[in-house]
Amino acid sequence: MEPEERVATGEDGTLHEETGHFRGSTLLVFGKFIGLILDLSTQILIVRALSRTEFGAFAFGLSVASLAATVALLGLDKTISRFVPLYEERGDEHRLAGSLALAFGVVAGVCAAMLLALIGYQARFSEDIVENELARQLMLILFLLAPVRAFDSLATACFAIFGSARSIVLRRNVLAPGLQLIVVAVVILADQPAEVLAIGYVVAGIIGITAFGVALARLLRQKGILGRIIRRDFIIPTRAMFGFSLPLLSSDVVFLLRTSAVIVLLQYLATSNEVAAYGAVLPLARQNLVIYQSFGFLFVPVATRLFARGEHDRLRNMYWQTSAWIAVATFPALALTVALAGPLTVLLFGQAYADAGAVLAVLAVGHYVNAALGFNALTLRVQGSVRYIVAVDVLSAVVSVVSSVVLIRAYGALGAGIATALTLIIQNVLYQAGLVRSAIGVPSPRHVVTFATIAVAIVALILVQAVTEMPLPLGLALAAAVSVGILRVSRSSLQIGRYFPELLKVPFLRQLIAPPDVEVGRRGV
Repeated sequence: MEPEERVATGEDGTLHEETGHFRGSTLLVFGKFIGLILDLSTQILIVRALSRTEFGAFAFGLSVASLAATVALLGLDKTISRFVPLYEERGDEHRLAGSLALAFGVVAGVCAAMLLALIGYQARFSEDIVENELARQLMLILFLLAPVRAFDSLATACFAIFGSARSIVLRRNVLAPGLQLIVVAVVILADQPAEVLAIGYVVAGIIGITAFGVALARLLRQKGILGRIIRRDFIIPTRAMFGFSLPLLSSDVVFLLRTSAVIVLLQYLATSNEVAAYGAVLPLARQNLVIYQSFGFLFVPVATRLFARGEHDRLRNMYWQTSAWIAVATFPALALTVALAGPLTVLLFGQAYADAGAVLAVLAVGHYVNAALGFNALTLRVQGSVRYIVAVDVLSAVVSVVSSVVLIRAYGALGAGIATALTLIIQNVLYQAGLVRSAIGVPSPRHVVTFATIAVAIVALILVQAVTEMPLPLGLALAAAVSVGILRVSRSSLQIGRYFPELLKVPFLRQLIAPPDVEVGRRGV
């Protein structure tokens, strides 16, 4: 057994926690793809049903709701992902229950305050802030999604902590996007205006979070946590939690600046047409985060437990193994949204959005870099590197604001895409630099080979597409073939058979994913 394989095992020689992380995350990936199909179908229907100005107003309203939800969370969804596993590891049930009570209570209070403020100040939104009346009306309606999304994030964090991947899949990837697709289809068939579509979106969100809340209450009751909260038999670790979450709000600020705030700036500095171009392709670019987000739910609780026990070798191996899995599994999305960005955009949204192809390609590069470098920010949080994270976030915030204002004024939606990608790359490179001196260190040679192969492959695909301008079907076939080749080259790095030994029993898959030493061993037998 290689040294890296030995250090990855626990004292009993097993990989129970790492195996649970990879197998559970893989289940979330499949669920995420179901949600991807539903979300993409919804997005295409909306873009094609609404005019470009109407869709720009709708995208603006959704962005404001997302911004408000992030503010309402105060970083508590990430905070409980760190503290609840710690308290569980220590057997401190009182502070475990208190952490959850504090998180849900604070978010409920902040959401209530924001809704009251919106009701009081709705008449003051003028043309100086919002370009047209439709955008203002849609913003006021869709703002009701803010508490829905905030509580959805908290509930998802709870299910990830306690290892309930199936509930996350059913709620986030099936029920919620399914309801939204039904609402959009009904509104379009009934030929209703954009305001009715917004109301339907809110209703679908409320139904979804209600179902999620019932499932969460059942889970907490089974673990005895809900009863302890009802009896008020808990200790609220206020200082510990806010001492961790408040300094790290800088990360949420940067997230807002490169997501929702960019669309708000586009609305303010440009027009709804530019918002539409950016908003139409942004969900496509974010598909480069599908694998990353799916693995992230279970990574933090496992990493926190390993760090708490001082098992740094296992933590390092899991970090780079996860990064390699994400980079390889996300490559098809990268090829589709970068090398084939132009024909893909026209196919999905029509010739009216042909200019958005370049925006998609730029955004996709930034999001892929974010995903492929792994959970650097989350790992820094687990290790308690608060000051370093804040310093990186402040610098990233400055880069985001300055580049967004300058580039949006000059290039509109394309400038917004460049600013977003630039912020993502700078922020993640700096995060990664902070991990070099920690237990994570640098990737092993086998992982370096994987990352280098991906870089060469995507450059080659871009050049081939630029020279030949091949049609989309042929481009898809070439991207698929290259993806399989990358999987084959990276089999030693991924070690899929270690976590899914049943796949090695399938002849074709064994040849594709089994490391060379396994294949040689089988031939010798």
